[in-house]
This record gives sequence, structure tokens and C-alpha cells, in this order.
Amino acid sequence: MSEEQINIAIAEECGIISKDQWGSLYRTLHGIVRNCPDYCNCLNAIHEAEKILNQEQKERYFLDLMCQYGKWPKSLEAIQATAHQRAEAFLRTIGKWKETK
Repeated sequence: MSEEQINIAIAEECGIISKDQWGSLYRTLHGIVRNCPDYCNCLNAIHEAEKILNQEQKERYFLDLMCQYGKWPKSLEAIQATAHQRAEAFLRTIGKWKETK
């Protein structure tokens, strides 16, 4: 998936408020914004997205990060995952990740 596709998929999961004549409006903790948050490059944005996961999803998400980017049992390495790695794991967790060819 491209970064734009990743960002839009996460934003949709977090809640597009509506669309108007100028495009989509997105909900963030800082209010409603016009531009889609950059989940692939901003750790703050992806951390906000992580907050919508339920407990079971959080466990799967963290396990995915450990398996993909850390070395078991060095789970602290997974905590150092980049925003892009976290965004991919987020979409895998919610079942919205699409492999690119």
C-alpha cells in the first residue's frame, strides 16, 4: 500500500466525519481537520490512532510489532518501531492491510 492509501485507511477507521465540497473532514484529538493525518511519518498521529484499538486488538498489534520488527523475546525493540511500521501493523490488526504486487 502507498503511504496515502495507508493514511486514508487509518483515518477512515478513526472516523471521517463527513465530506463537503472541498473534500473529507477528519476527527483528531485536536478537533476536526481538513488534511488527513500523516500516520506513516508521524509517531504522534499513529499513537492517537492506537487509542481506538480494543484490548484484544492491542495485544495482536503489539505481537505483530514484535514478530515483524523485533526479535523475540527482545520486545523492547518493537517499541522502537517507526511510524510507518506501526501504521502497517495497525492495518494488519484491523484486517485492512492490502499487499502490493
